[in-house]
Amino acid sequence: MINITLYSFFGLTLYANYYKCDPILDGTIKRADEIVPLFVRQTFRSIPGLTGLFVVCILSASLSTLSSGLNAIATLVWEDIFAKKLPNIKPYKAVLITKIVAATVGVLCIGVAFIGKEIGTIFEAALSLSGSPMGPLFAVFSMGLLLPFVNQYGAIVGLISGQLICFVINIGGVGIMLKI
Repeated sequence: MINITLYSFFGLTLYANYYKCDPILDGTIKRADEIVPLFVRQTFRSIPGLTGLFVVCILSASLSTLSSGLNAIATLVWEDIFAKKLPNIKPYKAVLITKIVAATVGVLCIGVAFIGKEIGTIFEAALSLSGSPMGPLFAVFSMGLLLPFVNQYGAIVGLISGQLICFVINIGGVGIMLKI
């Protein structure tokens, strides 16, 4: 909740700063995701080192999140796959296997990032496709709260048909975004 509020205020600050001029149309930046670094560079150019500190903070936050995710995935792979197949393994070997799994997943993430850079709008496509089931699920949840006469068969048919419709709409939208 606090993060969403902070992001909203930051978005409003960006809007208030650039409401009369569009940096993309001016040619100052080429893509919309370059607006935050532009804002930081323009706002803090009079204070030496603050722009670099901002970059360091962003990188350290992302590395912290990334390392936590990689370690969580490695632990899940160990517990769900290797621990059952190798019950009598020594602890130092288990740690070594977990580190190898974390490094492998990290290399795969870097590879996917390079592929995503070439595709361009992969983030928007993934967000759209992952968010598409939420509408029909919310509809069934609301139906269960507000419409007591709806039975389980109607809810299932409504959910499946809503999912299919959202899936078709999103695939069409993703195809347009990716220019397929």
